[in-house]
This record gives sequence, structure tokens and C-alpha cells, in this order.
Amino acid sequence: MRSPTSFTRLSWLPVAMIAALVSPGSGRAAHRQMTRADIERALVVARGTDAERARFHEPYLVRMKGATAEYIAAEQVEVITEFRRFELLAEDHARRGDVLGPRGVQDAQEALRPWQGRISIAAHLRFQLTNQWIPELPAVDVAIDDPDAVAALDVRRTGTYNITDRGSSLVGAVVEGVFDAEAVGHGLRSVRVVWKGKDIGRVTIDFASLK
Repeated sequence: MRSPTSFTRLSWLPVAMIAALVSPGSGRAAHRQMTRADIERALVVARGTDAERARFHEPYLVRMKGATAEYIAAEQVEVITEFRRFELLAEDHARRGDVLGPRGVQDAQEALRPWQGRISIAAHLRFQLTNQWIPELPAVDVAIDDPDAVAALDVRRTGTYNITDRGSSLVGAVVEGVFDAEAVGHGLRSVRVVWKGKDIGRVTIDFASLK
């Protein structure tokens, strides 16, 4: 998982470039359209110290202690709002020494366009089998309810593999549910990690506290 110097406000970034980064309409951070101030703040966080970035990411990472079903352990739920997705992209640029100038802003615009008005909830899984081969990625889902169920727009499953001379075996996975940010809303939501129709684990997340 990606983890999470002070400097002046980014007055050098043209207003037109900032406006182009997040198109008007449905683009939102967690629950509202990103503003120039949001983008500047994300860039400040991205170029901060390791400690500052860790403090920023902490509210978006929720541990699921003791959440298991058969051989699957759900260790953590991660929330990726539109604002945080931009910060992660800017953080990656900063790590490579890229100041995210005009060309970088254009690249960011293209990279983030499919995520406007979207929020992702990713479950980080670990597989606990030690004496059996796991050939296929289990069909684990991420669900939101309380008070009302919110259907995922998409589910993306990415496996982590252990490579041996006998071949590759799954040792973990990230299951990312993509939701409409407006439908998720502003308040407390119950987030469930589900397999075979049963909960592996459940956490409550206050989406109003996330940007």
C-alpha cells in the first residue's frame, strides 16, 4: 500500500490549469466539487514530510482487527476520495522530484477524469492458508449500508502472489469497490467486507470527516 518542507502557496499554477484539472459538474472531493484551495492543499500535503503525510492518510485507513472467514483475513479498509486520489497522484510526482507543472497538471487531468464524482473503498486482505494452494482470487466484495444500501458501480480485485518454483500462489488481495460519492453521502456508514454472502468484517466510517 502506498503510505503517506514547507513552501509557499502555488501562485505559479495558472488559474486556467487548475480549473481544467477538475471539470465542472459532477467532480467532487468526498462530497463537494474540488476547489483551487483543495488542489493547493493536496499539493502541500504531497510535498510535506513523511510524518505530515502519515497524519493526513491516517483517517482514511481503518483497521479490521480479528476480521476473518475461513482462510481470509480482512486487515484494513481504505477510503480513497477524489481529493485523496489527487493527493496520492501528487505525492507520487513529488517522490520523483516532479513539481507538477503545466504538463503534469494536464497528465493529472487525464488520469483523474474517470474518478470525478467517485469514491473508492478498498479492503486489504491476507490469506492465511499455509498448507494449501490458492489458485484463484476469491470473489470478495465491499458493501455499504446503514441506513440504505449503496450499490457499487464497479469492483476491482487485485491479487498479491508468492512466486515459487512450483508456480504462483495468492497470499493476499485488495478488493476495491467504486461508489458514487453523492450516494455515499456525508454521515456515518457501515462498510462491510463480504464473502459467500457473509460478512468477514464490518467497520463504521464517518464520511463527513473525510475530505
